[in-house]
Amino acid sequence: LVRAERRAGSVGKRGRALKQGGAALDPVDHHVTGAKPFNIIIGTGDTGEVDVIRMFEIMAAACRGEGKAGPAEIQLARQWRAAAGFGAASLVLLAAFAALFLYLSDGRMLQSLAATATGGTDLAFAAGMVRRFAMELAVYNPAVGICFLLALAKWLADGPAQWRSPLHLAFVMVTLVTIVTFSSRGIAGNHAIPLAAISLVLAGTAVTGSRIERRGLAGGFALLSLILVACWVPGVPSPLKTIRAEAVPTVAEIKAKTDRWLPENGRLASENPSFAIVAGVRPFVLDNFSLASFIRSGHPAGTDFLTRIRAREFDVLIGFDPDTRWTPQGGAPVVLSDHYVAVDALGRRTILTPRTNGR
Repeated sequence: LVRAERRAGSVGKRGRALKQGGAALDPVDHHVTGAKPFNIIIGTGDTGEVDVIRMFEIMAAACRGEGKAGPAEIQLARQWRAAAGFGAASLVLLAAFAALFLYLSDGRMLQSLAATATGGTDLAFAAGMVRRFAMELAVYNPAVGICFLLALAKWLADGPAQWRSPLHLAFVMVTLVTIVTFSSRGIAGNHAIPLAAISLVLAGTAVTGSRIERRGLAGGFALLSLILVACWVPGVPSPLKTIRAEAVPTVAEIKAKTDRWLPENGRLASENPSFAIVAGVRPFVLDNFSLASFIRSGHPAGTDFLTRIRAREFDVLIGFDPDTRWTPQGGAPVVLSDHYVAVDALGRRTILTPRTNGR
């Protein structure tokens, strides 16, 4: 737990100190004394900016176990009663929300959870989770990969004596959870954000390490800077270029297309629910990935959607591939082009309307 307090008290001409219950940090001398359990007090200079480097120094001292004897007097308080109360309150809130959603869905929430719990993942696909994790960090998201390697190197350098610290344990747990996450379908780079965050924190503690550790950290951050600069070079992938390549339509473009093709009080199904919202109608499809899972598993929601496709109940479809062939479990396949025809485009997405006898 890191708390950056900005309530300053006077320490003379040397600067300001942050005080809380007797704990204070001189932002010039960087001494920490009398810190209470579970508090890390970070100093600020005259500009009011948090001393980030000092934050890493304090966390590194905590990881090394320099609590009572070292420069950073930090302790972990085992407040079992408070922890038990927090856990019990959390369970009560989760149960209340689950009961509310179960009531609002007329009991269908459990069916939906069962249908989407695995996302259509099987053992053969799950077996490749380590390979996909490595590919994500090495090819698709190298910035996170560099942070992870820096943190892994720091974790190894610290050795077993420090592996039981909260920061080291958190790094291991987040890494394992992220790897397991890549056993599911539909996983993308955004699922590596927690790993990037914990990796940066652990890697940052190298500022108080050996000369080799500090040089490795500086080299890794220099490489990160080069990657950020390279993202502006044509041909180098980046999140911004990916978003631009999607050709996301503007609100005005969506409005113009839906006004043209969607009749008054008509039914619209779009793979992106925001299109329906812009058109002023209630979204029928909230999540296209879940819809595909419902169809594959033969879930009632997927069966209902295919029934509506066969009956051509939707006046307009947006974002569905005309060549899509749905094959529900235990049901007959449905080919979208047998019932709908492409008539226009919205950015890179296709607009379809029901087939008639003449087309």
